[in-house]
Amino acid sequence: MEKEGLFMMNSFFQKRPHRKWTWSSPDGSTKNEIDFIMTTRRQLFSDVSVIKRVKTGSDHRMVRGLLNLNVKFERCRLMKSTPRPVRALIQSPETYQLELQNRFQCLEDFNAVDDINDKIVETVHAVGVKFCKTRRRRTQKLTDHTLNLIAVRREMKLQSSVHLIAYRQLNRQISKCIRRDLRNFNTARIEEAIKRNQSSKVFASDLSTRKCQLSKLKTECGSIVSEIPEILSEIERFYRQLHTSSLEPHASVSDDPRTSVIRHYSDDIPDVSLSEIRIALQHLQNSKSPGEDRIQAELLKAGGKPVLKVLQKLFTSVLHGGTTPEAWSGSAMVLFFKKGANALLKNYRAISFLSRVLFSRVITNRLSCRLIDFQASEQAGFQKGFSTIDHIHTLLQIEQKTNLPLYLAYVDYEKTFDSVEIWAVLQSLQRCQVDWRYIEVLKSLYSRATMAIRVQNQSTKPIHLQRGVRQGDITSPKLFTAALEDVFKLLDWKGYGINVISEYITHLRFADDIVLMAESLEDLALCSITSIVSPHG
Repeated sequence: MEKEGLFMMNSFFQKRPHRKWTWSSPDGSTKNEIDFIMTTRRQLFSDVSVIKRVKTGSDHRMVRGLLNLNVKFERCRLMKSTPRPVRALIQSPETYQLELQNRFQCLEDFNAVDDINDKIVETVHAVGVKFCKTRRRRTQKLTDHTLNLIAVRREMKLQSSVHLIAYRQLNRQISKCIRRDLRNFNTARIEEAIKRNQSSKVFASDLSTRKCQLSKLKTECGSIVSEIPEILSEIERFYRQLHTSSLEPHASVSDDPRTSVIRHYSDDIPDVSLSEIRIALQHLQNSKSPGEDRIQAELLKAGGKPVLKVLQKLFTSVLHGGTTPEAWSGSAMVLFFKKGANALLKNYRAISFLSRVLFSRVITNRLSCRLIDFQASEQAGFQKGFSTIDHIHTLLQIEQKTNLPLYLAYVDYEKTFDSVEIWAVLQSLQRCQVDWRYIEVLKSLYSRATMAIRVQNQSTKPIHLQRGVRQGDITSPKLFTAALEDVFKLLDWKGYGINVISEYITHLRFADDIVLMAESLEDLALCSITSIVSPHG
């Protein structure tokens, strides 16, 4: 314990013998102290004692530690509570909207996007706290009958063998009642989800067992670290190296089959309308974790027209000015385990919690049609009405009806979303004839982009993103597929592929998953794909 800097707090406070034991034998004759509270910060504890009145049906007694917290030091963290609105708690939405409208009147004097954004966040958060509680009220899982039995057990006195027998019988009865109540509670939630045509995610999110906690990591040199500071240091090193760019934009060559990179200007792009923001709000899901601004989607939806108008002013100023608020550049990220060894950092996906999610939705809705028009028919990823089933069906049809030798090569690039070059993304948008003002907005977002990864309530230092699109941003899939399509136009497919009704099918794509098709092993030109794709990330 001394090596790890741990202190056994039970031994720091003098107690009488009957207040120290934590376990008793089945016959009640033997009592020992075998449960302890251990910590690395012993100065936080003012007392450690055993509670004898709490009976849980176990042969162990509860150990309680009293903490001495510095309220002033913790105030900043405590004040960052996120309002989590419940629809039933907003008793008077008209009053909520009226107060927002009155407070937003001062925004008419603001012109800088940073000032407008800061004032919106401050106002929505301040007014939202009045109408929404910071914690959800959980439905009671246990019935009153079960709770009464637990109360009876708490008051039982174990002074004789008769009392011990009655105590064991009551424990068995309480255990049966708890299992029955939990089963009925879960059944009722499932039935309610089925009636509302909802996914099982609405109640699976409460199960902590589905999450893989990051408790250890394998470092670059092969050693295993389990301490939080060492884990954060390894995460910071890994992602700083991953998002560091070492490639410069390539100059156009004479034999480039793609269109020239030029600044495309259309007619005056329209201001962001209220209907655009309203549609984007409708697509935002409730009960999702917010970004750094701690503003939930429910608060914006309940704000009505006052919120729509101030967001319209902010989004229009950003769009025409080409500059985004500084608060939109930073993001908090969490690691989600995918598959494989949970000690390898490459088996985790970093998902961003962004404050600009609503603006990203508006921009994506405007650019989707143009970006889809420039996609090849081989790409089915992130397109409405297409899935992997379509490509699987195509492969089966080719195999069954061509009666020719078919060779397939599956290409799966590692960390493609995190390693694509930003300049390659912006150049692909120019070749898609996207208006330069949209590109300037995206360039502003990514030129100052930083992220901090959270692990067990602690965060790494901010990491500057020199390359890679953010996973968790609605625009990222469109930007990535546009860049990938731009790269694939450099490949010369002439003479390769499978001939199907006078048309050669060379490959199929679903986002970054690629399958190459040929009639011989020699035609599977994997090296040509690597040589073209690698210089772009």
